Amino acid sequence: MGQQNGRRQYGRPGLQNRLRHRLRQRDRRLTVPGDLAVVSYDDEAAAASDPPLTAVRPQKRRLGALAAAMALARMADPAERPVHAFSCGPTLVARASCGGEDRASA
Repeated sequence: MGQQNGRRQYGRPGLQNRLRHRLRQRDRRLTVPGDLAVVSYDDEAAAASDPPLTAVRPQKRRLGALAAAMALARMADPAERPVHAFSCGPTLVARASCGGEDRASA
């Protein structure tokens, strides 16, 4: 938990935790994004929230494809293989829950 620009920030994973937190926040009459900025991890349900939640969107398909390709290569050639490293960074989708408009940035 921290503060930035006079707003409280919470980092809590999971949709169930976000919903529980939103209910408590409404009971305390805090506004989003006025008093509280909310960011979600995983963008599957974030846009449907009220207000739409800013989200960190992981590259699930790319990560899955890379993992499958590496597993298949290891199965085809079970001899010792070198360690692979790759970058598969997420995308930030800024929405109303942080005072932003709907937009995606890499």
